Amino acid sequence: MMNIIASPAPPSDIGALKAALAEGQLGVESRILWLCELARQSARTGLAEEGLKHVKEAIELAEAHLNPEEKANGLDAAALCHYYRGDHLMAIACGIDAYQGYAAFQRYDKMGHVLTSVAASFAEVNAMDLAEAALRGCLNIAMRLNDDFLLARTQNTLGITLGDLHRFDEADVLLSAAIASLRRLGKGEHISKIMTNRGNLHKKNAVRLMATNDLEGAKQYLRRGIVLVREGLDVAVAADNPFQIAERQGLLGEYYFLLGEYDAATTHIKMALAQSSALDHAPIMAESMLYLGLIAQVDGSLADAIHWLRQGLALSKERELKALRPRLHDALALVLKQAGQGADADGHHNAAHEWRSHVTQTNREVEREARTMWLTHFSQHPLMA
Repeated sequence: MMNIIASPAPPSDIGALKAALAEGQLGVESRILWLCELARQSARTGLAEEGLKHVKEAIELAEAHLNPEEKANGLDAAALCHYYRGDHLMAIACGIDAYQGYAAFQRYDKMGHVLTSVAASFAEVNAMDLAEAALRGCLNIAMRLNDDFLLARTQNTLGITLGDLHRFDEADVLLSAAIASLRRLGKGEHISKIMTNRGNLHKKNAVRLMATNDLEGAKQYLRRGIVLVREGLDVAVAADNPFQIAERQGLLGEYYFLLGEYDAATTHIKMALAQSSALDHAPIMAESMLYLGLIAQVDGSLADAIHWLRQGLALSKERELKALRPRLHDALALVLKQAGQGADADGHHNAAHEWRSHVTQTNREVEREARTMWLTHFSQHPLMA
């Protein structure tokens, strides 16, 4: 069996990973490891389909060299790619295969990392109780193994999950603890992401307050969120990470849009669109088009609004951006109705409803499968209870 510890750690930069893999100088063990890392990085930057191609090569190499633990690494990376594609049943199925592969070697730490990824898919299909149970189990695993990185990753994912449940104070404590865990490890490159997640927590709280007409309270939370996202942007600029720069520019634009500061919002969103277009990062591109359309609508430029929203919708269909499609249909329906194009508006309104119904039905089916898989496989980790 290959020695995982002896393999050099892959870089986190996509360009460096691709260059090293193209040179063909890596040994089999390193090539598999680096292909899996490239797949993960590709998925996180909106290129999940490309990531799955790298995973396929990694798994085929592992099978050719009769290495089931390395195959489990490939399946774990595949689960993340499917998660970012929005295919949560495949994410959970790949997670089970990876989990069982690691279990055969008693790799309890890697089993914990799989659980953390799978819990994120549980949350996406509205099995929030399952997600919380899995993540709290992961906290136990991390503490029993004294694994600060697994602890930080779990705290971060649980913080996001509790934020979605509007348990903001608990979530903020967890995200702050994740930052402390990473500082103990000296993994500063991950801290800016969690700072951005804390900013998003404030945004969620602001949106909740807006729904109750507490506009002043909402503005306070948005301002706090902007401070955190700006800090994350500064880190991304210092690290010359174009993907994170584009993401945080887009987030700042969204926060300023919610504040009603449309000039500032436009500046950041246009920067996000330019940067994401250069990177071919479809999710940020489509979301930027959505917000440029919404801003144009506020300004009364209905033709521009329709242009941006149609462009974003076309991209969301082409690149299978499932979460964005109904939002774009909804926005288009409102603008078209305002422009006096009632029939077209009704078509987009109906399309949004049909797409949401499809997603809801799919999520229910995945949730049923997820609960079975939790009981039969994932809940059996020996260090969870």
